[in-house]
Amino acid sequence: MEVADLNLTLNLAPSRSAVPRRDAASPIPTDQDRSAVLLGIALCAIFPALFWCTAIWYAGHALGSPPNPVTMVMLGVSIAAFLTVIASSVMSSR
Repeated sequence: MEVADLNLTLNLAPSRSAVPRRDAASPIPTDQDRSAVLLGIALCAIFPALFWCTAIWYAGHALGSPPNPVTMVMLGVSIAAFLTVIASSVMSSR
């Protein structure tokens, strides 16, 4: 069995993706592309930061020593900033 036959049998041929891609003819990203990337980065950063702040808040209350609200805000901003750097570097490498 040849490689070409295997590709047809396993359906490994390239197919159209559900996510629209930019053509090589239009290398300049549109405003819609930029807003989608920014929304994705914001979602990747904000939701985990909110989750961990909420988890730490409830853990502190369960242990009898609730954390200071200013500390929680600083922690949330730090987590979100860190994840923003990570997500933007991953998105820029695509």
